[in-house]
Amino acid sequence: MWLLRLQFLLWLAMATYLSLMAVEGTIAEALWDKPLHLFGWGGLYISLQLAFRLQGPVLIAAVALLAYSLVVEILQASVGRTFSLLDVLANGCGIALACISLAALNWFLKKKA
Repeated sequence: MWLLRLQFLLWLAMATYLSLMAVEGTIAEALWDKPLHLFGWGGLYISLQLAFRLQGPVLIAAVALLAYSLVVEILQASVGRTFSLLDVLANGCGIALACISLAALNWFLKKKA
């Protein structure tokens, strides 16, 4: 259990670091920025689910993670980057996609059993 929580904390630290490091203006950012937000924050939500084995209020966890992504996005101004509402939207879409995917997987596994 502690290893799963450690992987979540490491994933969260990595997402925070990557979000706050100065890399604006690169070609990679222009081409891959929104998919990175989508898959990164979606993966972070799955990591959160694995770490804490959330059963009940998964919406609270999703909203809390989205709120954290908003705070990180706001903090980007302190490192010379700019706030982007589209980044927050991509983060939210990734989290929502992960929620839906995990719910579908759970439904399928329960139906199959």
